[in-house]
Amino acid sequence: MTKRIIAIVFIFICTSLAWAVLGVTLFSRTYDSGAVSAGQVASLWGTAQDQAPPTASYRTPFTTQQAAVENGVPVVRTVTDNLVTDLPLESSKIDVDLDLQHRQKGLLWYSTYKVKFSGVYGFRNTSDKEQVVDFKLQFPTAQAIYDNLTITVDGTDAPITNKENAVTTVFKVAAGQTAELAVGYSSQGLKEWRYSFGSANVAQVRNFSLRMTTNFKDIDFPDNTLSPSTSCCFPTPSSFKGFTGLAITIGSILTLFVVMQITGKVRWAERFGTNPTPQPAPADLS
Repeated sequence: MTKRIIAIVFIFICTSLAWAVLGVTLFSRTYDSGAVSAGQVASLWGTAQDQAPPTASYRTPFTTQQAAVENGVPVVRTVTDNLVTDLPLESSKIDVDLDLQHRQKGLLWYSTYKVKFSGVYGFRNTSDKEQVVDFKLQFPTAQAIYDNLTITVDGTDAPITNKENAVTTVFKVAAGQTAELAVGYSSQGLKEWRYSFGSANVAQVRNFSLRMTTNFKDIDFPDNTLSPSTSCCFPTPSSFKGFTGLAITIGSILTLFVVMQITGKVRWAERFGTNPTPQPAPADLS
């Protein structure tokens, strides 16, 4: 009996060592190439996105006098410049739909997603004159594709111009009136999607609403971000996507250990042995 126990322990130790070596090898191969794989996925699918609200401003020309010297003679030049005035953002109504689609590269799974973004923003002309307002929407990242792009001002399609990872349009806004800028697009990204309120100097946000729908339940909120005021969860099917080779290896080791514990007390000789055929009693010839 002692020899059998020693043999079982020896087999278990050798098997565990073999699985451990396999796990370390898979772990090393997986994460050594992780940085390279992440870059390749980003180049094919897109990077993390951080969407900021659009801006609206108008320009007021003014002139200044500047002294200069030409050919040794003092002269005064009249220079025309523009004073840029930003319109205050009065309201934001945003809808975001995130569709998580895990994708595998090598042995790693990456959290890639498709996003549909739409927003309606209200900008008020606080001046006492009609102004030609420049509206500008900065895209969340330069490494992405933006389909189905739409931009309207007060329900009217406006001509757009693409420049430096942004889209701009021009529209006249009457004095004291509020113009509604509606934007929308479809895109895709990697790992995370964020919405920021613009620059770090933003101290107040008025009439803000963001509604997000997802095909997953668990959401991580990074530091210095806001969690939703209300949420509603619906069940979604679970899967094993995202498990690495190391996780599978550990599970195999645990499974082997449990099976050995269960079967260690089984008398296999008796289980697979055959019962001897009963022999007839010898006849009494006396």
